Amino acid sequence: MLMQNLRRGVKVEPMLNRLSSLKITDCDLALRREPLKKPIGFKGSQFSERWICRIMLTGGSGAVVAADGGFAVLWADERVFLSHTEVGACSLMASVAEYGLQCARRVKFTTPLDLQDQILSQVHDYACTVTRLPDLHPAFTLHSLVALDHAAWLLFAQEHGLREFDRFILAGFGQKLPMRHSRVGCIPLVSYTTRAREVLQLADAGYFIFKIKIGARGGPREMMTADKERLALVHSLVGSRDTEHTPDGKIRYYLDANGRYFGRAQVEELLDFADKRGFLGQIALFEEPFRARAGESVAGFPVVFSADESVHSARDVAGILELGFGVVALKPAGTGLSATLRVMSEALRLGALTMVADSSSTPSMLDWNKNVAARLPPLPGFRMGLMEMNGHQNYVGWNRLLEKHGDAAQPWMRPRKGVFYVNRGFYGDGGGVFSICPRPVRVKTAS
Repeated sequence: MLMQNLRRGVKVEPMLNRLSSLKITDCDLALRREPLKKPIGFKGSQFSERWICRIMLTGGSGAVVAADGGFAVLWADERVFLSHTEVGACSLMASVAEYGLQCARRVKFTTPLDLQDQILSQVHDYACTVTRLPDLHPAFTLHSLVALDHAAWLLFAQEHGLREFDRFILAGFGQKLPMRHSRVGCIPLVSYTTRAREVLQLADAGYFIFKIKIGARGGPREMMTADKERLALVHSLVGSRDTEHTPDGKIRYYLDANGRYFGRAQVEELLDFADKRGFLGQIALFEEPFRARAGESVAGFPVVFSADESVHSARDVAGILELGFGVVALKPAGTGLSATLRVMSEALRLGALTMVADSSSTPSMLDWNKNVAARLPPLPGFRMGLMEMNGHQNYVGWNRLLEKHGDAAQPWMRPRKGVFYVNRGFYGDGGGVFSICPRPVRVKTAS
């Protein structure tokens, strides 16, 4: 059923005339724990470190590739996070990643989507078993498999001699991404733990959209009071700042409740507060006010709503549009490129807007987000692609990770005044996704 939902509504026609079957001959999985400057808070909780998973694959031709993914269990399914220690929750996700890798070793596939079709239901069943949640959110399984999915795309590209991102997407998915922007705007994160001076520093650095986590800890009244105070504080700090990137020259806010609101009355109360304080018009997006399974409509409110956790498959897109959502958040680094392409294709077919949300990405994970964001239609009022980016705010070793990146010297690796400038070099190569240079691996395969 999971794979039927993921595929529904999307017809894929690989463009290579003769796609040969691929086989993973060797593989490896490595984990490391990246410390954060301070805990990242949302969904009424917080996590204090990020586990990074690196998958290395060797194909039949001897090509060796590697890709990274991160474990954000609190985002994927908060029940798993809240019922275990942070290490325990990440360990469960690591076991799912390992199981997925072993499943991938046993099959032949023509494209990464074909690989996902063959293994995802089996891996999700395993994930439900180890977490003891028969209704585990599919995002947990997809998130566990991001590194594998991206490594499979790189192996597909290498085996067919495709170095450009556009070429291997067209070959493996059968559709082109619609745009080629010269700029990608960055959206930093204002978490529960982001201090006032950090907000001011972000504004000084030229950022012009701020993603603000609401849905604070506590009961409904405590949460609403804290959310109002948070929004009022951020607006008092940056609301009057000028920017050249919005039609009225004012900074925009992107609210994210992560499903913490219980009904329309709470949303209406918060928006009424914003209206009375004079910044309702600066709210560009309001993401996931209600729980994914609530089925609550957001139609009729004076802001645009974005869906994230409630969309994990192409089948979900039509449903969220019927509920009044206008934007679908895509997460290549959160659910993998394969799932992202399927959801993106259906969203664009149905007339929805799309943008790229982050998943606390490292520089190597951010490459995948940036490549997709640079190719999506812009949101109304903006003349560029948009992409959430918060790794530079959160990782203790961000500069170290950036310097180790294989394309660290490229001009499109660092934003200027809140904007990535992507040039011909970015589009002419893989936009950074080929930057990890793995060592050869020698892993004994089971007989």
